[in-house]
Amino acid sequence: MFNFFGVILFIIFIFPSNNADGIHDYLKRYFSDYENVEYEIVSAPKDLKDMNRIVISEDVKPKISNGFFYLPVILSEKNTQSIITLKVKLYAKVAVAAGNIEKRSSISASDIKIEIKDVAQLSTSAVIDVKNLEGTRAKINIKQGSILQPYMIEKIPDVLINDKVDAVVSKGNVEVTIEAKAKEEGSIGDVIRIISQGNKYFQAKVLTSSKVRILE
Repeated sequence: MFNFFGVILFIIFIFPSNNADGIHDYLKRYFSDYENVEYEIVSAPKDLKDMNRIVISEDVKPKISNGFFYLPVILSEKNTQSIITLKVKLYAKVAVAAGNIEKRSSISASDIKIEIKDVAQLSTSAVIDVKNLEGTRAKINIKQGSILQPYMIEKIPDVLINDKVDAVVSKGNVEVTIEAKAKEEGSIGDVIRIISQGNKYFQAKVLTSSKVRILE
């Protein structure tokens, strides 16, 4: 059976520490916005015997995907470019769910805490500013300890289901207002269904959190 972890340890062992320090310094500069960076070497050119004989290429932009960092290097012996693959951990201060947050529950300051977490393998960016959570709710069920990401949250609609609204309708030059109840939720500009006190359904455009205009 292929011993993947054994290969990693072997590669790390044969590379001199001074060049490893150079890689770490490069990563710290490249990811300067993060609190800390950790890495391990996953793969390197087969014919590379001495890390002192490589130079990190500043001309080629490195790539990162799913926690793997592809470091462009120049092999000085052959004067050729190659890639060293690193497994990286990128630590940042992020918003984390302090407890379980149910779908459609509004998110308040007590629902979150700021922690330093590895974000290298996140599919999207993490929420780092608590202010960005004001007026939001959970779009899905969020488990305790989860790093909050944009796809997990949404803006709370201006009108919620069963909210009472004033429904405006124009009759010639006359504007009439009736009391109604929202049967769908929506934000300003959205078209939702409402029901009048006479149990008639209408389509209406949301004007404010308490006012809609019936569409004829």
